Amino acid sequence: RPRPRNLTRFSFAVALFAFSLWLIIAYIHYMVPDPGDVLVTWEYRVVFFMESFGSAFLALFGLAFLREGRIGRRGLALFLALTLAPALLNFTGLVIRHASFTGGYYIQEGGPLIAFSIGLSSSLALFMLACVFIKWRRSRGQEKARAGLILAGFGVYVPLVVIFMGIVPALLEKDFTSEYVFPLAIIPYGMTAYALLRHRLLDVRLAVRRVFSYLLTIFLFGAPFLLVYLLFTRYLANRPQAVAALSLASLAACVALSPVALRLSSRLSSRLFFPGLYDEVELLHEAMALARSREDLREGIREALLLVAERLMLEGLWVEIPVAFPLGEERGADGETAAAEDPVCRTPSEENAGEALLLGCRREEGILVPFTERGRRSPHLPPPCPLLAWEEAEADEKCARAREEMGEKGAWAAFVLHGVVGSCGTLLVGKKARGFSLDPLDVDFLESLARSLGPLVESHLQSLELTLRLEEVERAKRELEESDRFKTDIINVISHEFRTPVTVLYGFTTTLGRRMEEMGREGMREGLAHIEAAAARLKQVLDKFLTVSLLRSGKEKPVPVPCGVAEFLERVLSSISEEERKRLRVEGGAEGLFLATDPHLLSLVLENLLENAFRFSDDFSPVTLRVAEEQGAVLLSVEDRGEGIEPEKLELLFFPFTRLEEADKHGKGTGLGLYIVRMCADLLGLDVRVDSAPGRGSRFAVRVPGGRVSLHDEPPAFPRVNPERDAS
Repeated sequence: RPRPRNLTRFSFAVALFAFSLWLIIAYIHYMVPDPGDVLVTWEYRVVFFMESFGSAFLALFGLAFLREGRIGRRGLALFLALTLAPALLNFTGLVIRHASFTGGYYIQEGGPLIAFSIGLSSSLALFMLACVFIKWRRSRGQEKARAGLILAGFGVYVPLVVIFMGIVPALLEKDFTSEYVFPLAIIPYGMTAYALLRHRLLDVRLAVRRVFSYLLTIFLFGAPFLLVYLLFTRYLANRPQAVAALSLASLAACVALSPVALRLSSRLSSRLFFPGLYDEVELLHEAMALARSREDLREGIREALLLVAERLMLEGLWVEIPVAFPLGEERGADGETAAAEDPVCRTPSEENAGEALLLGCRREEGILVPFTERGRRSPHLPPPCPLLAWEEAEADEKCARAREEMGEKGAWAAFVLHGVVGSCGTLLVGKKARGFSLDPLDVDFLESLARSLGPLVESHLQSLELTLRLEEVERAKRELEESDRFKTDIINVISHEFRTPVTVLYGFTTTLGRRMEEMGREGMREGLAHIEAAAARLKQVLDKFLTVSLLRSGKEKPVPVPCGVAEFLERVLSSISEEERKRLRVEGGAEGLFLATDPHLLSLVLENLLENAFRFSDDFSPVTLRVAEEQGAVLLSVEDRGEGIEPEKLELLFFPFTRLEEADKHGKGTGLGLYIVRMCADLLGLDVRVDSAPGRGSRFAVRVPGGRVSLHDEPPAFPRVNPERDAS
């Protein structure tokens, strides 16, 4: 694939090119029958120049390898000027005055700067080795191994160059050892090339297998096909039109059947040669079929990645998908579907924009284990192109950041999941087991796997997102219908609940106005009592509506504050009438207990539960308020001895305007009390449990966070959390 410019590879490529010319020029005199002294002298000079030139770019390679390719243009220009300018002196007599080749021996006469030239080349080579050594000390893993290979190659070769091309010819005044240096240079250059490109070089085993596949295809398919074609054309030689038709048919048959023949040959060769290597086409087909075979996409992806990780002997293989793309319903350990509020199922928002879903497998104690997790989304993944952790850092800052995030996640390679619209995730690859490294076959296959998974994931995500939008439309429609129904119910309740109090108010005020003198003091007192009761009833209904309006608006926010249970109950009981207080029984020890919740909202819960119990039991039936400590919490329960509730009606209790007329002993209910209980409990994160049966009354219980205060501490007093709210 196209790669961005890389100073490390470029400088090594130039050095390798200089080495190639050096190797060719060093043997030119063998190609001439009688090489003269001039030819040999200039051969020496060019070889020395190539040595200095290559050493300069080797030094640049070492510096770029150490700094991961980050060298400024000015620094690069200054470095090349200081190293390449002295190399040009090798073309003058200041380095090599005269050289000859006689009787298989080289005789050279060095100039005054020959020591400088050899020293410069040696210094540049040593500088390169120092940079690689520093890189080796700083790095780990593949980078450390790669630097070690380079050090091993040049660490052996540089002393040999100094000895065979400098020290021995200078001492003997005859050069017969330089020729040994040239072929030996293959060792350091080959090891460096392998260290840089080991994950890009063609695998020899794969090459053997593919060559055999092509030869087998030609032998079993091409040769017989060609033989049949030649026989038919010879038989139809006198019929040119038939020959033309046969040629077209043969061409079409070759185009159609050759891929099938090559596939069959590849499968046969994979069984004959190196069976440990996998057939990438067959494995990709098997993995994608497994991913599509599951109803739950996540389960299919996990199983497909598990299969690939086993075949490739990977420590881990997983995909990272942004949460903004919903992947379906989350299932718990019991197999039940989670609530719709699950972050994986939510629509994109600021809350979940930094999250990602991780699907795949990892090796634990030598066994690959599938997993599904939610974690932090990597801001620089997916990378702009497939990224390998052991490559040099690119000049692109995003690639460098992406490589850092790969290292944090323990990934050695990252591939983009490309869909039709754009990228929809990242395929992350762990290192290979048993110390092996990814080879080109693995890289090409994983890139193909990412290309195949991308459209599948994207189409599934888009379908789920469309389903989610339709559900939102349905939800909005239901909310609108519920709102209209709520308004209609409000009108019905107001007309029903206000009729009697307004009639009483109108009747008695009219009577008092017309017959005030005739009624006397007792009659007026009785009329005013009826007016007061009617006004109280109106106020009670209005308070219910105001409370519901406040809770439905979302403006009411819970403010958890610890408070003593005794003080809390005292405030709640102060809101009930004397007749109701006589019927109420408080059981359990409230002393020493405290509640850690919003006391105002909890008081609304308890007040409405008590009101409900009084209303649905007769005037002489007791109502029990029980307080109990339960595993780090306080259990508040309200029990009555009314007629009870049928099981099929329990689910309707907490809906607005639900009234059980046959059980209401006083006929004063608005159907909003338990609805207020439900909304307050939802705000506090509490569950209200109902236990009821016809003929034995009902029990409502709520478990509130709290506990017992230490003997040395006083229970906190009931606070005024919000004076304006309490006053209202």
